[in-house]
Amino acid sequence: MDDQIRSRFDLALKQARLARQSAANLGINENVTRRPTADAQKNLYMDEPILQALRDVSDAMADSYLQITADFQDEDRLNWDGTAHTIRELLRKILEQFAPADEVLKQKWYKQEADTSGPTQKQKVRYILEQNNSDSKQKQVVNNIDIIDSLVGSLVRDVYGRASDAAHRSKDKTEAYKILRYFHAFAYDLLNLKAS
Repeated sequence: MDDQIRSRFDLALKQARLARQSAANLGINENVTRRPTADAQKNLYMDEPILQALRDVSDAMADSYLQITADFQDEDRLNWDGTAHTIRELLRKILEQFAPADEVLKQKWYKQEADTSGPTQKQKVRYILEQNNSDSKQKQVVNNIDIIDSLVGSLVRDVYGRASDAAHRSKDKTEAYKILRYFHAFAYDLLNLKAS
């Protein structure tokens, strides 16, 4: 192990020991998990209307969103591929919830696309927006839905292609934040939220 890696490892180990000791001093049992309080949930990256809409649909979806926004609050995070994948997975769950494949298949406009085994993301988005009577913005949102997948793929390839050192961390966070912003825009349309 070279000196730089060993130094980082030793620092991380020391920080973990200090955190464990601080928790013990406060009487916190590290084996007990607690839901974040309302104050802890608020952060610069979270959108309250999206959180509430997700909570109304599924606690698991809302918790995924909370985890995503908590990741952005973590200043010591080394990579962002997990966060990006969680955003993509949350989008997939929203599409599954609001555009069940069997309902999309019944649409007059539905046509099986080559190399697919069911409705595509674009077709699911179209279905959701039609259910929400969102015709004016439908074409733009449907055409842009692949942006998140493309950005996630690019970020993950970048992370795998280089070491996660401090020089790359902020670029990775910037890319992950772009994905989050696209997710927020799509979520407003897919969850039929009104911007305030």
